Amino acid sequence: MKYIITESQKTKLRLIRRLSDIDAMLHFKMIKCTRWFNVCEMGVSKFIETIKTMISDEMYQNYFEDIQSDSEIIELKKFIENYINTKHIDKIKEFYKNYCAV
Repeated sequence: MKYIITESQKTKLRLIRRLSDIDAMLHFKMIKCTRWFNVCEMGVSKFIETIKTMISDEMYQNYFEDIQSDSEIIELKKFIENYINTKHIDKIKEFYKNYCAV
């Protein structure tokens, strides 16, 4: 039996292999964000969105630039954001709380 893998499925498989990179870059991006912005004034929700955007943009630029379809790019970024929301949202909130002494 032959399985046909679509381009979208190939992208998801590549991304799943790169999830550990998201885990590794999370703390670095939070530190970097505090150097570029006054994160305490931006609020926790804006801080979270900024971190998710920084990570999804870097993942796209480093590993998925060959994707040409806008819908695949949007799907990729949504997948990354959902992954961060499910696995790392508490870490980001805790970092913000500790950094801004909230």
